[in-house]
Amino acid sequence: MRVTEARVLLRRASDAVQDVRSRLPALIAATSWRSPSAREFRVAVEEWGGVLARAAEELARWDDDLARACAVRESAGARNDPPTADAHGDWQVFGDRSP
Repeated sequence: MRVTEARVLLRRASDAVQDVRSRLPALIAATSWRSPSAREFRVAVEEWGGVLARAAEELARWDDDLARACAVRESAGARNDPPTADAHGDWQVFGDRSP
């Protein structure tokens, strides 16, 4: 996958997460008054809001990692080698064997 494609996919995922997160307050407000079980639903929605917030943070971290990998690749002069993550999740650049 090319860097441009990866960035587009990360942006789409981030936008989707933000869209769902923006709808949570209205969902909570629409159901809070209806019944006692709505309180349990509200708690579950708030928990999902936390999960989505962490997902948004992780997507932002991946985007930062991709940007750093691209900067390393450009500074190493290996413009044709795509960045990739190793088994530990660290970004590597093909052709760059430095520690």
